[in-house]
Parts: sequence; C-alpha cells; structure tokens
Amino acid sequence: MGGDRVGIISGDIIRAARALARLSREELAILAGVSLDTVKRLEKSRGPVRAHADTIARIISAFAVRGVSLRYDDDCSELVALHDSGFGPARNRGVEQEGVDVHCVVYISQCDAAEGEVDGLLDAIRVAASRRNPRLAVTGALWFQDGYFLQALEGPKSSLEALYGLIALDARHRRPAVLQHGAVEQRTFPQWLLCRRHRADGLIGVPSLSPAIAPGAALVLLRTLVEGESKWTDSR
Repeated sequence: MGGDRVGIISGDIIRAARALARLSREELAILAGVSLDTVKRLEKSRGPVRAHADTIARIISAFAVRGVSLRYDDDCSELVALHDSGFGPARNRGVEQEGVDVHCVVYISQCDAAEGEVDGLLDAIRVAASRRNPRLAVTGALWFQDGYFLQALEGPKSSLEALYGLIALDARHRRPAVLQHGAVEQRTFPQWLLCRRHRADGLIGVPSLSPAIAPGAALVLLRTLVEGESKWTDSR
C-alpha cells in the first residue's frame, strides 16, 4: 500500500470497517499486528489519519482477511463487504447476481445542509452513487423533502450493511433511522434514481417527511416518485 492512500483513510472509515467486520478493537490490533493504543488513536482521528503507510497497510489487510475491502476512487474511500468467501480482491458485479439474496433497507435522516446548498449536495450524491452503486449491485431511490433524506436501497446484504454504515457516520446525515430492513423476493427499484423535489409538484397527498412516517407509506411514496420521474425522463 502506498503512502498516498494514508490520507484517504479516516477514523470514521476504520470504525465503520471494524463494525462491518464484527471486530473488537483488541481483535483488530491482534489481526493487524499493531498495538491497541494505535487502533484507538486512529479511530479517534478527525479527518484523514496520521500514520505510517505500513500501519495502514496492516489494518487494510486485516479487514481484507475478514472479508471487508476498502476501494479507492480519486475523491473518496468506500467500504465493500466481499460477497464471496474468498479473500481475493472484490470483483465488479452487475445488478443480477445468481445465488445472491436481495435485501432492502429503507431509512430516513435529517439533512445537515443549508437550503441553498441542497441542490449541490444532491448532485454530489448522484455522481457518487452512479459510480459506486452498479459495482455493488445496489439499486434504489432517494428523495429529499422537509429537510429529510428518505432512501430505499436494494442489493446484497453485505453491500447494504457497508453503505448504511458509512451513511450513519456521514456528517451530512443527522440521526439516521432505519424504517424497514430485510430480505425481499425481488427488487422494487431496478436502478438507482434520485427523485428531484420539483417532480412532486403535481402529486396529490404527498406525506410530510419525519422519522414517524410509516414504512409502508415511505415505500409507496418512493415508488410513486420513481414512476413519475421515469415518465418525465422518458418524455423529454
């Protein structure tokens, strides 16, 4: 692992990876061959960690042994739980994966951004999701309203655990709460779609978003928005 990757790893990433790998701090230290104090110090880091490249390489290797891989893009780090039992690098995967059960998680979180920053934030999320989700075999829909994000994600359980782990640690999401999760027979959302706010202007009976929204109402809302968004896209 080169030293250029050290600056990409944050304390939040390490904590999320450890939770996904179901490792205690002590177990991670032993598996990586570093001291417990080192693990504690790195996890407390705000922003990129400060550590020798060899230390980061040991920790990354320890996660890989437990089936959790860190993937690197030019501008972000991503946690990926390997879907197979091998310890090799994660492979690109399409949406349809034979033998992989599909799970769904629906969550709501409060957006920690000013009103004038929301459109830029949604654009950044769309770009990141369009690059990341296909290779994780994740589909779904995201809606923003009343200062809240509402999102449904579908795909392999390990991918959803990794993604939600990062969302829960993302400073842009305050108090994320899972409304529904579990295995599903088939996907409701064949692709990942960001539903723009003004697409709902013609809809009747759109409920206000809050953590108290019923899971069923949340899914119906997202399905309705996706159908409207798809018709609008097809008619352009």
